Amino acid sequence: MRAPPPPGGLRALLAVKTRILLNAARSIRAEPPLKVAVVGGFVALWTAGSYALAREGLGFVAGFPGIGSYLLSRLLFLFALGILAMLAVSCALLAYPLLYAARENRMLLSTPLRRSAIAACKVWETLFLGSWAFVLMGCPILVAYFQESGMGVRGYARSWLFFAPLVAFAGAAGFLAALLLGRAIPAGGIRAGRRAALVLLAASAALLVLRRGGDAPGRDRPIDFVNRVMDKCRIAAWYPLPSSWAAEGIIASARGDAGGAWILWGALASGAFFLLALCPAAGERILPAGWDRRSAGGRCARPPAARGTPARSWTAGRSAAGALAVKDALTFCRDFGQWGQFALFFGLLALYILNLRAMPYDLGSDFWRYLLFILNLSALGLTLGGLGSRFFFPLVSVDLARFWFLGVSPLGPGGILREKFLLCAAFTLGITLTLALLSGLMLGVGPLLLASSLAAVACMGIAVSGLSVGLGALYPNLKADSPAEAVSGLGGTMVLIANLGYILCALALQGLPLFLRLRGLLPGGRFHACVCGCAAVLAAVSVSVAAFTLGAAKRSLARAEL
Repeated sequence: MRAPPPPGGLRALLAVKTRILLNAARSIRAEPPLKVAVVGGFVALWTAGSYALAREGLGFVAGFPGIGSYLLSRLLFLFALGILAMLAVSCALLAYPLLYAARENRMLLSTPLRRSAIAACKVWETLFLGSWAFVLMGCPILVAYFQESGMGVRGYARSWLFFAPLVAFAGAAGFLAALLLGRAIPAGGIRAGRRAALVLLAASAALLVLRRGGDAPGRDRPIDFVNRVMDKCRIAAWYPLPSSWAAEGIIASARGDAGGAWILWGALASGAFFLLALCPAAGERILPAGWDRRSAGGRCARPPAARGTPARSWTAGRSAAGALAVKDALTFCRDFGQWGQFALFFGLLALYILNLRAMPYDLGSDFWRYLLFILNLSALGLTLGGLGSRFFFPLVSVDLARFWFLGVSPLGPGGILREKFLLCAAFTLGITLTLALLSGLMLGVGPLLLASSLAAVACMGIAVSGLSVGLGALYPNLKADSPAEAVSGLGGTMVLIANLGYILCALALQGLPLFLRLRGLLPGGRFHACVCGCAAVLAAVSVSVAAFTLGAAKRSLARAEL
């Protein structure tokens, strides 16, 4: 007699995940009211600021004589293409650790659940984790777009009929990519992938150094820029792209072409449903082999040492702080989710630097030179803020779960915080100072502004490292199993708010002399003195912020019972 098939279990898994999410939402009541108010106020200000900036920028685009309305409609294609690409990559990076590194996988494998049910649950979890940021950050921009384009709130509501399947399409595509990646990479292949990433990074840096500046400033340069924008818009509107179906469907519904809009929606929704249905079936076949390969990869990656030969040790002969720093670095490098997101982080920044000279500005004008200086510094500073909240905060928060072991080490609480701060600061300064130098040379800024930008980036790196490490010890997420989970929660949000608040204050301080110079209030000698004075004030404030936060964290760890 044939045994009955094991239960699917998808409904039970989704019920458990939903209950976990609801319990996490209810736990907000136990947080200090001031902490919740600060986070809520930041979200409200972020939403209002994003809407105001998007409305101002879209109004500027709509004001282009002759082509404003066309450019505004083409921006919807670019926005949809950006959603498709970014969500697919983000979901792939999120799905890989969920599929192959989560601790719950061993427990799930021991249950009679179908592998397809486990894969389906991971799909929905990936879609939720990957799309909530789009909803939070994209909604104000979409509202501003539909207000500026004349479609109104009704057009915004109709747009979600197309954006919802587009988000599902991108998430399912990223999930399938992560599923195939875990199955295809052989043992030791991740190490080869890291080497390839380093080679690609070196090639990109060489390209940045060898790349010449853009066309000489002149009357024809804005026209050339508009032509390049038109070319990019034509690429985004390429019909085989699902993002073009979503954008074209929204525009068709706004024109009153209901038949064309429903045909495009049907094509997009059918593609999304097909990929969503394919994910569990692919997981049924691929997940067991991928789990076996990942579990055996650490043992088969290198041959065992010969008898009598000492095994290779990364920490032999190092001090306690050096051994802990090596442990942190190796943990980061061995986690695909960590260095994969790090590569995406700085890959986008490298694309920004590569396109610096494509904009139609005139460096002979003080206005353009100072504006580009502040915008470039803003890009580097905001990157630092995101880097600290995403990578440096979990560095402390995850280790605090094992602080009962680390706390009795020869380093002590102060030594552990000092090691992590110095590691983060050295890592940050090594990368951001290089990017600041390359971008400054590409923009052709003068020696004073170049030195000022390098000093500002160094100060911001020190302060962001101190804030992220210190607040990670003050507001840890002790229930997190991985760095990606440690970021979620009010502690990670507090770190992000603190980093962004400091970055905005630092940018305002650096921009003050430039604003006064454009208003004619600072002649040459006084301008140089004001720039140097603002740099000195920023350095003093940055060191004070880092020292105060790390001191508070040290006192908190000394009193804590972990």
